[in-house]
Amino acid sequence: MTGFVLVTHQFDTPLRVSFGHASAVRNKTQTVLVLARPDTPAFDPSAVGIGESCPREYVTGETSGSVLEFVARHREGLQSQVDSLTDLQDWMTAHKGEIDKNPAAFAAMEGALLDFFAKRDGISLEALLDLPPLGGSFAYSAVLGDSRPWKFWLQALIYRGFGFADFKVKISGDMGRDRAKFSIFRFFGKFGQINLRADANNLWADPQSCIRYMEELGTSFWAMEEPVAAGRIAEHRQIAEALDVKVILDESLLRIEHLNELEASEGLFVANIRVSKNGGLLRSLAIAAKATDLGIPLIFGAHVGETSVLTRAGLALAGSFRSQTIAQEGGFGRLLVRQDAVVPSLRFGYGGVLRPKGYPVRPHWGNGLKVAPDILKSIRQNHMT
Repeated sequence: MTGFVLVTHQFDTPLRVSFGHASAVRNKTQTVLVLARPDTPAFDPSAVGIGESCPREYVTGETSGSVLEFVARHREGLQSQVDSLTDLQDWMTAHKGEIDKNPAAFAAMEGALLDFFAKRDGISLEALLDLPPLGGSFAYSAVLGDSRPWKFWLQALIYRGFGFADFKVKISGDMGRDRAKFSIFRFFGKFGQINLRADANNLWADPQSCIRYMEELGTSFWAMEEPVAAGRIAEHRQIAEALDVKVILDESLLRIEHLNELEASEGLFVANIRVSKNGGLLRSLAIAAKATDLGIPLIFGAHVGETSVLTRAGLALAGSFRSQTIAQEGGFGRLLVRQDAVVPSLRFGYGGVLRPKGYPVRPHWGNGLKVAPDILKSIRQNHMT
């Protein structure tokens, strides 16, 4: 045994507001946490590592059930074979095919182990991975789902009053509804520059339908995310050229191999990288590095309802690729979820800016976050039973 035990914890907590788009409507989280605790009868709570999975059927085909099955299948192997970052990387190479099919599940296991190893060694997550130290500030986008126009306007006004100028909005495909919603940005534009990008969540069946709709809609976006089905790079390219926008690849970019089709992208694409979707922090770092080599800008995205565990992993990513990062999503913490999985709850402040030094994050203690007391109580009970 390597000195740790992997434990799963289903973490479904209500959202403070519901959030909808073309693929789903969500009013609570869909989260599976994995915790790596010391393999001793009594253990120090500060030594527990934590990772987070946000399985989404419409993104990777995963469910909470499939995550639990994947962890159960590989728990003993990891506990007996992996005792360091090098061991983990070797395990990942040997199990690449399975991780490709279960990226969110592995992301949670990897996150727990990286946090555990760093805490055990008395170093930060960044030091463990040889990344730049956590610091500075991170600017997040306002994200608006597909809601009724009055609600959309109210949320947009709150964001704008809180200093946001960078917006990501969901398109519904209902022309009247979308026109009513997005008219708020013409008002905002009278008082300063607004950066506006759209997320279609694979709404249209073909490029022509998308192009016609967007031309008739008349709202100006600098980028669109996933307008047609995932993986149709030629069709995404056609839309980018016809509408003179960049296309943000999300569901079309799950693995590093998916970048191969973008080598002659001619500045048309942006990579949306999410730790859970992309199979963990190590694989996300590799994707970001290759995209950077190809000259493709980066957005570090987030799943609706993710906790501060994934926000913290995203900070390590964004802090490593600051010059290539053009937007960052997430950072809501308890502004969106009624409960968080860790303490402190990481969330942006005025203007969408999050400054890690503003939180009591211990710089030489793994990810610097403490597992929430009720979760620790649950895993202690599981150990006793």
